[in-house]
Amino acid sequence: MKNKFLTFVLFLLPCVILAIEPVYTVKKYPNGQLKYEGYFVDGKPVGEFKRYHENGKVFFIQNFDKEGNSSVKIYTGEGDFLAEGQYVGEKRDGQWNYYTKKKSLFMVEHYSLGKKVGEKLVYFEDGNIMNKMYYKNDLQDSVYLQYYQNGNVMAKFYYKNGKIDGPFVSYYEAGELDRKGEYVNGKREGTWFIYKEDGTADEIVYKNGVSEQMDKMIRAESDSSDIDRQLKDPKDYISNPSGYFEP
Repeated sequence: MKNKFLTFVLFLLPCVILAIEPVYTVKKYPNGQLKYEGYFVDGKPVGEFKRYHENGKVFFIQNFDKEGNSSVKIYTGEGDFLAEGQYVGEKRDGQWNYYTKKKSLFMVEHYSLGKKVGEKLVYFEDGNIMNKMYYKNDLQDSVYLQYYQNGNVMAKFYYKNGKIDGPFVSYYEAGELDRKGEYVNGKREGTWFIYKEDGTADEIVYKNGVSEQMDKMIRAESDSSDIDRQLKDPKDYISNPSGYFEP
């Protein structure tokens, strides 16, 4: 009985091996260029998988683990290295790096199962930080800093749930105050100060994102639009074009 069972197992073993053997698969563009190539098991890619641009240049190289997670390197149609990061399933995860044509680091983002989280940095070509911001559950949150190339702060403001909300201040390149004020739910609110070279400041009062000066301009434009709406449109004369264009 034991020998019969062993014989049965030995008979099935090659079938099992064949069933899980990776299948090399390729697909081409209509112009004959390779679109992608890689190995598949049960319709899912395993190991190294390559996709190409239609001009034949590598688009991305993706390496899959046994759980279906992967690391990826992405390239432009000109062959320049563009980005690198990881996927958990089909969702971005962990740190992603982006590069310029000169191969210098341009931007760093962080993801958790497809959603942006934590710090995001954008760089000048010389490596100095241009922008620094933070994300929470895919929405911009907390402080947002913009920098001049010399390292001085250009502007500082805050986000809540994806909208600008909180104190704002900006500076001239040498470090002097440029303007400051407050945002509430994405709109300017209260008294804003605009500083001159001598240190004095003009004040503008905002309510729900609109200042008194702006409100007057909007009202004037609205009145002008009312007058415009009373004028006949040329399309009204389409039935008699020759008469309309007579001197």
